[in-house]
Amino acid sequence: MGLFDDLKMATGLGLEPAEAYRRAFEKGVLLGFSKFGEAAEMFATAAEKLASVDPLMAARARANAQIYRFLATRDDQAAVQACQMLQMVRQIEVPGTGDEVMDSSVLAAEIEARRWEAAAERASKAGSNAADAYRRAAHAWLPLRSTRPVTFALTGGDEHADDGMMRFFFNAALAELSEAMHTEATDPEAAAERFAMAAHAFARCGANAARDQARKRLRATRLERPCWFCGRMVRGLGTNMRRLVTVSSEYFVRLSKSDRRRGESFDPPDGIFACAACAEAVDHLARERADEVRQELIAQVVALQSELGEIKSRLRRVESESHTHLGSP
Repeated sequence: MGLFDDLKMATGLGLEPAEAYRRAFEKGVLLGFSKFGEAAEMFATAAEKLASVDPLMAARARANAQIYRFLATRDDQAAVQACQMLQMVRQIEVPGTGDEVMDSSVLAAEIEARRWEAAAERASKAGSNAADAYRRAAHAWLPLRSTRPVTFALTGGDEHADDGMMRFFFNAALAELSEAMHTEATDPEAAAERFAMAAHAFARCGANAARDQARKRLRATRLERPCWFCGRMVRGLGTNMRRLVTVSSEYFVRLSKSDRRRGESFDPPDGIFACAACAEAVDHLARERADEVRQELIAQVVALQSELGEIKSRLRRVESESHTHLGSP
């Protein structure tokens, strides 16, 4: 390749259709994830050039444009269009490479599954119940149960992505976890069942840290104790019930042992269980007292500042009088 050819490849000007397609790999795809957005634009340009001379390659270029746009942005419409474009070609370059090809239907299935994962992540970040989207993602991975995904290594987050079955269990676990977290305050018993299913599914895909967290939430959700203040039986530590730190003494220890109800509310050595209503009442009283103390301190600071200003004024008068005496004959 001569200097002029190098210049065309660098600028993209004056390229033949096939050269424009190759440039999208050399100046985009093969340079890594940070260039995927630019690669998408270059594939779109190549598709326009190829449309009149090689419709099949033009279709492949359009598919690649949407594939790399989705990988770069997680845009839902890019994923939808990528899957549609992939139906028009039999094979496509393996994402991240320029010389390996794969069955386009397999890549379309992976992008569809990742599309639902992205939708679930957006819902979760927005504080919504993402269970339905995670379930859609889980079922989308089933046709690829024995296939290793090819896109995770390019975009990061490639843990628990050995094959489609592992992704199925991971997303199924997240679905149960999301459902549990959105129901534990209103139906702790049902939430506990979902935390248990989430822990099991996390274990099946080797997500041991997530499994342990689900088990921890399961134990907290199943915990049932009477409130120290009102005596109401409450289930669900962290949602319907809180543990308050207090100062215990031998007297309260003996009291808790002699009174079974009180004893169940006591969490040695320095805690008591309180229902959410009573705990919030305690917090409200604490905030009120804190505001009172804050206002008292502000008044004291204002008074001190006033006194300090008076002292400074007196010092200036003394200095002035001293200078006057020293300057007199």
